Amino acid sequence: KVDPPAPKDLDLKAGKGVEIRNNGLEAVAVISGCPEVRGSSVFISPVYTVYEDVGIETGNIYFNGDVVIEGNVLDGMKVKASGSVTVKGSAAHCHISAGGNVVVNKSVVGGTIKAGNKGVQLYLVREKLLSLSSEVEKAAEAACILAENPNFAGRPEVKKYGIGVGLKLLFDTKYFGVQEKFRKFYKEVMGMEDNAAERYLGKEFVLFLNKAKDIISGRGALELKSVEKIKGFASDFRETAAEAAAEMERSLMHRSSITVGYAQHSTLEAAGDVIITGRGAYNTKIFAGGSVLVKSQKGFFRGGEIVSEGSVEIYELGSAGGAVTTVSVPAGQEIKYTVVHSGVRLKIGSTVKKFEMKIGDLEAQEKRK
Repeated sequence: KVDPPAPKDLDLKAGKGVEIRNNGLEAVAVISGCPEVRGSSVFISPVYTVYEDVGIETGNIYFNGDVVIEGNVLDGMKVKASGSVTVKGSAAHCHISAGGNVVVNKSVVGGTIKAGNKGVQLYLVREKLLSLSSEVEKAAEAACILAENPNFAGRPEVKKYGIGVGLKLLFDTKYFGVQEKFRKFYKEVMGMEDNAAERYLGKEFVLFLNKAKDIISGRGALELKSVEKIKGFASDFRETAAEAAAEMERSLMHRSSITVGYAQHSTLEAAGDVIITGRGAYNTKIFAGGSVLVKSQKGFFRGGEIVSEGSVEIYELGSAGGAVTTVSVPAGQEIKYTVVHSGVRLKIGSTVKKFEMKIGDLEAQEKRK
């Protein structure tokens, strides 16, 4: 029988993000992060480092802070962080999402990468909300015009329920498309991760959305018994949408980016820029709240779709085989390229340009050099 050594009576020491309580017997974290112990010091590290591949042995990674992965992210794995994610290897057939930036030093194949989840969601919601506001206002204007028609005003159902019947009738018929758009919009907003609609847009916005749902898709329009009430609803919708859009814009000021070496058969969604440092991307879908840039001197984007709110700069678009390639930016932004192949479709604002033949000659340019 060998007795163990006597335990040391250490005094706990508080490192970063830690308070010592209960007469020195408890170390309590006061910030989010990864707990670590060095000697008698306990501290919270805001960075969680995985010193191997993320696979079956490590399990999926969920961390409230930054994550650094020294290896690769393997098939079927998930990495989710409230901060940034850095992968020093490659990512294959996996899902990576971060509140901050995502960097994959090597390739992404068959993966889904999201940076600034809240920003991506809010940007898409903002555009749909402003579009709906305009369409709701048109429907309200049509209902007010209808209310002035004596033949309509004399109908039994109008006498019984009021002129709100006209608005409901319009939403159910001529403006049925608004109903469908609103239902999808409502489902998307209420399904946002981490209850984002209420957290970032406020309870009042959610309450108004429920009221609007009843008016547009339910029987709430029947309660709008006068032209003034119909106009008031349209005005409230317009003002609420404008305020929410402004709040979203403020939330999007600090936009998270994605940086990868190469991408193939993947989806990249960033609230900010998407940057490809290597040769380019094949058959990939990119959404960027900022700009899209392939940094390589002969970088390419072949097959897939880019939707960018900023500029797009890529040396070569499309392929000799005519891979369907689409790039869209808003009016006022630029799509910069040197070589473009047939099958490429460029959209700037409402202007669309389709290419039926190759423009730019790689071989001639090589000879000139």
